[in-house]
This record gives sequence, structure tokens and C-alpha cells, in this order.
Amino acid sequence: SNVPKPEMSTTMAESSLLDLLPKEEKLRHYFRYLGSLTTPTCDEKVVWTVFQEPIQLHREQVHRAQGRAWAPTAWLPRNYPSVCPQRSLRIRVGSPGN
Repeated sequence: SNVPKPEMSTTMAESSLLDLLPKEEKLRHYFRYLGSLTTPTCDEKVVWTVFQEPIQLHREQVHRAQGRAWAPTAWLPRNYPSVCPQRSLRIRVGSPGN
């Protein structure tokens, strides 16, 4: 569907979030660790997952993450984390059967 400007709307066909994920074989091997939010107060509330194989994104997906889906030149202000204090991590490696 096409929503070119904020405040506009449209009706979309029903879909599943699973349709947005890469194929299952790309999701089987990963590293996981307990970590903190990337913005102050840096609370340790997040389970971070890093996939062994990179997951490719289309340009449009990147634009949406940057807040530019409706305006190719508009950027989200401060779309990056502040630096939090460094600490040691316990990393879990995942693979089929784990």
C-alpha cells in the first residue's frame, strides 16, 4: 500500500509478522546475550540476538527504520545510541537443537 505523507491512512490486506522474517535457516545460528538499553539509563533489560549470517535489508526497510518512508530526505533526529559504560558479558551460542 502507499501512504506518502504522515496523517494519511490506508487499508491493508491481512498479513503475518512471520512473512517479514528471513527464511528459517538464516535464523538458526545466533549469539545471544543479556544486555542493556542503548540509551541512558542503560538499564539491563534486553536480550540481544546477533545472527551468525547477516540478514540483508532492502533500501526501503532501512529508510523506514530511519523514519524516511514518506520523505526520502527526512531523517529521524538522534537516531543513534549514547555510549553506556562497558561491562563483561555472558554470551550464549544457539544452533539447531539448543
